[in-house]
Amino acid sequence: MQQVRPAFAQSVDVTRPHTLLTEDCRHSGSLLYRYDDTAELVTVPNVPYNQPAAERVQYIRRQADGVHDQAHRLKTNPPYGVSEAVARRMVQSRLERAERMRREAARVERADRPGYPVEASRLDVDFGSNVE
Repeated sequence: MQQVRPAFAQSVDVTRPHTLLTEDCRHSGSLLYRYDDTAELVTVPNVPYNQPAAERVQYIRRQADGVHDQAHRLKTNPPYGVSEAVARRMVQSRLERAERMRREAARVERADRPGYPVEASRLDVDFGSNVE
């Protein structure tokens, strides 16, 4: 019996119900999906717009935690030569950014629906500007 290789596509067809078959998205260069309507297998690159919304949500939350930690470090140890007022603004800016990121993660999570795990990953997310 000859083994059938999955088709390659640049992205998942989010209009069709699909199931992720790759066990560990974080450590794989490609993702294997099965279209539930035809049982067709497709391999796609492991990039944000092909990842299940749950993976995208986890990533955004990890980033928000990092920004929050950065704010805490700035608060306890401001950069040399920076005035107290500027340091406070830097901390506040990062705290606000972390909060925006958490809100965006929650929005993507709410948009996720069974059978179409990639669809919500295609939402545009807005974390605001990185500029102080």
